[in-house]
Amino acid sequence: PQFAVDAEKLFPVFAEAEIDPRQLDAFIKEKTACVVGRKTMQRFGWKVGDKIILRGTVWPVDVELTIRGVYDGGIDETNLFFHHEYFDELMGRKGLVGTYWLKVTDPSVIPGLVERIDTAFRNTNAETKTETERAFQLGFISMFGNIKLLIRSISTVIVFTLILVTASTMSMTIRERAREIAILKAVGFDGRQLLGVIMAESFGLAMAGGLLGCVGAWLVYSHIDVYSLSRGFFIKFDVTPHILVTGLLVAALLGVVSCLLPARTSIRASVVDGLKELD
Repeated sequence: PQFAVDAEKLFPVFAEAEIDPRQLDAFIKEKTACVVGRKTMQRFGWKVGDKIILRGTVWPVDVELTIRGVYDGGIDETNLFFHHEYFDELMGRKGLVGTYWLKVTDPSVIPGLVERIDTAFRNTNAETKTETERAFQLGFISMFGNIKLLIRSISTVIVFTLILVTASTMSMTIRERAREIAILKAVGFDGRQLLGVIMAESFGLAMAGGLLGCVGAWLVYSHIDVYSLSRGFFIKFDVTPHILVTGLLVAALLGVVSCLLPARTSIRASVVDGLKELD
């Protein structure tokens, strides 16, 4: 995460964050400077003095920065902070701010302060919603929870739709092979053996499709910068072994479940009816 901030006010407000005073002074004095959390520094192998470029995704500008400091604790250590004034110049705008943080000396004044701020900006072109830091964080957590529920719901619907489509396809395939199944019955194959043959075919087709999809997704997201090519429309994520295994398990489930009903119907049909159907 990257944030354009008031460099002089950032660490006085978040006083629990630790940073070398010399690094903080260098960050404040240099307009193109930035400070980065310890975790992000370690992740990318950066060091103080490195020059980096933040490629524009949401905003249509690339931000060239020099790392002047590293902070620990207090704030999420994956964040990167740079000068809001510098960002304003790049965007060709002045004074547009998304979030203000206020630090009070007495917690008892917070309810009244919240009401006064929101009242002052009510019915303007920049209405505010003022809340405590804890409420702000809980709002983000609940939002992520709703997103997870939405994704799970959509995934469930997709899997159910795939089961219906696959079952329909297998039903058509088995119906077209009614004569072959009848012949197998006539030469001595019992219902359990026929079910095994049909399930093996369905399982094999489903796993072939699952392998193609999983390996294809891994190749695309491992070797192509989808996020940059789509200008941020498609998010970047890692296709982990856990995701690959889950995808293959879903494919296997589809292969087994989708053939059960049509296979049962076909197996229960008489040999005579099966031989007549495609004569």
